[in-house]
Amino acid sequence: MRVDLTGKRVLVTGASRGIGHALARHLHAAGAEVLIHFGRQEQAAVELARTLGERAHPVQMDLSKLDTLSTWFTDLRERFGPIHALVNNAGVAHAVAMEAEEAEWLGLWEHTFQVNVGAVALLCKAFIRHAIADGHAGRIVNIASRAGFRGDTPEYLAYGASKGCCAQPHPQHRPVLW
Repeated sequence: MRVDLTGKRVLVTGASRGIGHALARHLHAAGAEVLIHFGRQEQAAVELARTLGERAHPVQMDLSKLDTLSTWFTDLRERFGPIHALVNNAGVAHAVAMEAEEAEWLGLWEHTFQVNVGAVALLCKAFIRHAIADGHAGRIVNIASRAGFRGDTPEYLAYGASKGCCAQPHPQHRPVLW
């Protein structure tokens, strides 16, 4: 089956590597114009855009800066035109030992939730607002993790908890508690 996304514009967060990189390549191959978001991996995002050619644009944003995300999304829309789909793929996973000082431990939890939950929520809100204004239904894809279903190691509790916020468990899957 071939999916034709000609004329559609898709923002993929965390597209400079991993799953986001693969998604950007597939969406572009299906005809979409792809906005390749990166946080710090500018060279990888620029190289992907160069490899893909037309209809591929690297766009930078620190997703932990929640107070700027709505404006960033509006700026992207004004620069490129209506965005028809949003793929929330970006995520952070900070290892922090249970023995860490509380301030360090909590700081890493807060940063993890800012990026993995707060940014997802605010980008969804901005996308929906603009999709309504642009008169299209649009699509949102939120990438979760198996850690959201099963938990993770003690050093990555924040990651597992944050990804659980975006996870829709399959009826046959049950969380594993240790």
